[in-house]
Amino acid sequence: MPDAPAVFYVGNVLPDLLSVSGDGRLRQRHVAQPAADIDADLMRGLRLHLATDQRFHGHPAFSAANAQAGDLLRSVPFETPLRRVFFLAHAFVEIALDGLLLHQSPGLVEDFYAPFSDCDLAAVVTEIGALTESAGPLLGLARVLEGFLEARYLQHYATGDGMASALSRVARRAGLSDLFASDTDRAILACCFDTYLPHLVAIGPELLTPPALSLWYNSGEFS
Repeated sequence: MPDAPAVFYVGNVLPDLLSVSGDGRLRQRHVAQPAADIDADLMRGLRLHLATDQRFHGHPAFSAANAQAGDLLRSVPFETPLRRVFFLAHAFVEIALDGLLLHQSPGLVEDFYAPFSDCDLAAVVTEIGALTESAGPLLGLARVLEGFLEARYLQHYATGDGMASALSRVARRAGLSDLFASDTDRAILACCFDTYLPHLVAIGPELLTPPALSLWYNSGEFS
């Protein structure tokens, strides 16, 4: 949808940012029958994200990619032995897919961040608060949005080091701050990403195909 408004693209990213903000999570019930005054293009972006998540995480190719990533991580002699490998493998695959996209289309970084500059983010935060029936302003989401735009993490995913840093951040947020903490372990993790990326080339298009438009764009229903 190259002609979609900026708020549509921002909405397509927001569920992930909300989930790490401490201000709750967006659920299917929130987008099923929203109030009429919620921006329709924002809603379409949110629905696309949720429908894509549903398709992506339930896809057999994703399960196979997770298993392969888990086997790779378990086979590597990290200085600090890994735990919660299933969780780490899940995040590893998602980060590696982002890295694959950037390898194939470096210009995606600017395309990804541009809508945020063209959107009234304060209004979006207010609308998300109304949509989730928050008791107060979503200050956590506002801070996460500010940091997200300032850090522009995605631009670093084109390298093994950048992807390793991303998984290290995920591990810290999950209470696994001792993992990948040493320079040696981060270097090993970067090599894992570089080794794994070619394996995604064959299944990447299958995983990255969006769900049917009827699930999220033209219909007010979401299942």
